Amino acid sequence: MTLVGQQGQSPYRYFITGREEATGVFNNLGSGTYSVTVQDAQLCSVTGQVVVGVLNDPDVNITNLTQTSCGRNNGSFQVSTISGNGPFRYDIGTGSVTDSSFVNLASGNYTVTITDANGCAITRGVQINGSNNLTQTVGVDSSGCTVPSGVIRISGLNGQSPYTISSTSGVVVGQNISMLSAGSYNFSVTDNLGCSVVGIGIVPQTVAPTATAQADSSSCGMMNGRITVRSSGVNGLDAIYDRRCLTEYEMYLAI
Repeated sequence: MTLVGQQGQSPYRYFITGREEATGVFNNLGSGTYSVTVQDAQLCSVTGQVVVGVLNDPDVNITNLTQTSCGRNNGSFQVSTISGNGPFRYDIGTGSVTDSSFVNLASGNYTVTITDANGCAITRGVQINGSNNLTQTVGVDSSGCTVPSGVIRISGLNGQSPYTISSTSGVVVGQNISMLSAGSYNFSVTDNLGCSVVGIGIVPQTVAPTATAQADSSSCGMMNGRITVRSSGVNGLDAIYDRRCLTEYEMYLAI
């Protein structure tokens, strides 16, 4: 409180409930009603009452709280002021600002300090939850020798279903991309929250089998000739076709 003497003869003396301050400035006063007196050099005085009120701390709410998504630093919140003497300043530990909105936040616990024009301050706690980045597992089936029958199988998705799978090649059915020739293919997966991940599936070519034939002649006019055909499969296995009881003429035709 500051008292100022006027229309009297200086110097003035200033009193509040028996306490004197030569400057007329009284600090560290609690709320309440005070009796004040101003006295001039001629001992003339005036007495009155002054009420010192209470400055309430500002009151706020935390609004528009948005949690992180897709494993990104995209959390946010806003401080909405209910009461207090503006303008207000806000600080979450990165410096005092006048903007009450905080964006692009990582997951974690935040303490926001709100200070009004009177220097009254309060704090509020805000929790921003973490989130997972969308991931996937890729499996493939080989394409056929002559028909594009390769398949990319997408599994292990950890987002929120349903999922949308996009590919410029093949046919998407559920979480599979089918009817693919041998080669490398890009695809993308987007979940119900809008989180997305890009993947690559490499479809191998089925190896065509090879075959060799060996003929053994018949002897003594008997039907004991033989043709043996050996086929090398894709897994390194041999298939043997053995036909016996051939005459020389039949063997010639078979060869």
